[in-house]
Amino acid sequence: MCLTAPKRLWAIASAAALVELTRPDGLLVVAATGALLAEAWWRRRAPRKNVLLSTLPLAATLAHVLWRHAFYGEWVPNTYFAKHVAAWPEAGRRYLESFVLEYALWIWAAVIAGALVMCLCRRGWWRERRVASDLAVLVLIAHAGYYTFIIGGDHFEYRVYSHLILLIFISLLWALDRLRARWWAAAGVFVVVIAASWPIPWIHWELTFHIPRDAPTWRLRRKVAPHPPAFARGYGEKFDRLQDWLILHYDCMRHEEHRNFLFSREDIYAPRSTGERTPAEGFPVIAGDAIGYLAWVLPHVNVIDRLGLNDWVIAHNPIHHRGERTMAHDRGPPPGYVECFEPNVTLLADRVVVAPRAQPLTADRIRKCEATFAAAVTRRR
Repeated sequence: MCLTAPKRLWAIASAAALVELTRPDGLLVVAATGALLAEAWWRRRAPRKNVLLSTLPLAATLAHVLWRHAFYGEWVPNTYFAKHVAAWPEAGRRYLESFVLEYALWIWAAVIAGALVMCLCRRGWWRERRVASDLAVLVLIAHAGYYTFIIGGDHFEYRVYSHLILLIFISLLWALDRLRARWWAAAGVFVVVIAASWPIPWIHWELTFHIPRDAPTWRLRRKVAPHPPAFARGYGEKFDRLQDWLILHYDCMRHEEHRNFLFSREDIYAPRSTGERTPAEGFPVIAGDAIGYLAWVLPHVNVIDRLGLNDWVIAHNPIHHRGERTMAHDRGPPPGYVECFEPNVTLLADRVVVAPRAQPLTADRIRKCEATFAAAVTRRR
């Protein structure tokens, strides 16, 4: 079936709309889908009536964005403001370089570059272009580029690149085909790329996977350089320097650190079966810096994230609570803001303690706190 056949266009537009509902990044997919539909209309690749009908699923995206602005007063989710202070290319460059070194992607990049040069040198190569595939590649590049050079990477290891791994190997096969490599040469290159991507991850895994459950892993770093053969230690030292800089800035923090952090929460806090018995009456409040586990254990308690992930005022507060930039940890509450809600819940190892307030916290008091500090934050922006 042709890519621009009516049913296929409808399916593509529907998938794009669903992607946008899962993450705001999906707006890139919606934009690319709009461009694809516009091209199909312009070149009459399908009846124009069918192309117009295929745009209907994208109305869900428009409705979602308009609803978010009407309800929250923002075009993008609150987490964007909590995590983004200003463009951070110096972090993103190191984040990308660390990813390339860890998985030896410079070999893949060289093969891709060779294939692109061969395509450009071949007469009439532009006639072989496919709008859909070009748009898909542009979406991936724009997505990775934004998170790399604007956001500066990600707090959770290589999360923003994780979906690229399979595509990297698929594109390698495409490049080898374009280079007209014989089957045995293509298989050899493929094996080399896979084998070269193993040493650093497996060395790092061996150094960190067996860390005891109760061991501290804050800003976890392990030196890879001493373990490879002598000729590869310079490569490992470069990787170690990048990791040191990133992790000290809360960027690209390793899986094992977050695993042990979760274990530490499970060990010092009561389980959800205990926390869910805490009633919602009286607006119980707890505040913390890492609220994921707190919110899970205390489903009926109002949780304030001091980093602003779930709080408009903190996410828009221009005052950074740390002297040096750190990934997703730059924002902090204005003085007195958290105290205005009188946090009164303490989560212990075996129970939840809810302290009585001298004066009950009411919905009117909550609205007054939010309005007062929101106005102050808006004036300082």
